[in-house]
Amino acid sequence: MNSNKAPVLVTKHLKKTYEQGAKKLDVIKDVSLSIGKGEIVALVGQSGAGKSTLLHCLGLLDQPTSGEIIIKDVDVSNRNDKERTLIRRKIMGFVYQFHYLQPEFTALENVSIPLMISGSAKKQAEDHAKDLLVSMGLEDRMSHRPARLSGGEQQRVSIARALANSPKILLADEPTGNLDEDTSARIFDLLMKAVKERGVSALIATHNQRLAAQMDRVLTLENGYLGA
Repeated sequence: MNSNKAPVLVTKHLKKTYEQGAKKLDVIKDVSLSIGKGEIVALVGQSGAGKSTLLHCLGLLDQPTSGEIIIKDVDVSNRNDKERTLIRRKIMGFVYQFHYLQPEFTALENVSIPLMISGSAKKQAEDHAKDLLVSMGLEDRMSHRPARLSGGEQQRVSIARALANSPKILLADEPTGNLDEDTSARIFDLLMKAVKERGVSALIATHNQRLAAQMDRVLTLENGYLGA
């Protein structure tokens, strides 16, 4: 990590174990990492290596078995559900392999509604959502519901939604994994441009080594441990 970039997200000896009857499955065994402000880091590893589990723990969607998660110098490892929800809403953005857009809402509504849930007035939320969708090249698709959007367009809406609340940290789990190669490259370029312009710190899980090589660093998760 560039020493001039203060860490935004830090983990210390993170571990996640699942119990299956009498058996215990150690998915994350000992992960310590540090991601600086504005740094974009790739997370690679084979299927089943635990990348999604790690991202869920870092995103406070799942509770680690042990270890520390520190966001902007604050230990958030043992916060209650309400506090974790507020931290996610204020500080984090999420992009998944599948877009998880609300099918009954338009692209504009899918991006603006999270802003209104966070307290923005409707017009302010819609104006900001429009700006984000334009930046994703979707100015002519704002009134379309997900069923009328291509896979690449749906993912661009999900990226706009993830950036709507101006997160400090973006966690992305195979954000282009469900797209063809050409569309994947275009979506990845848009994602990289968006996070760089906003100075967002990002951890992006991907199987695509070519995309991973374009990020600031590559971390490999293998057998529950993290290596550069």
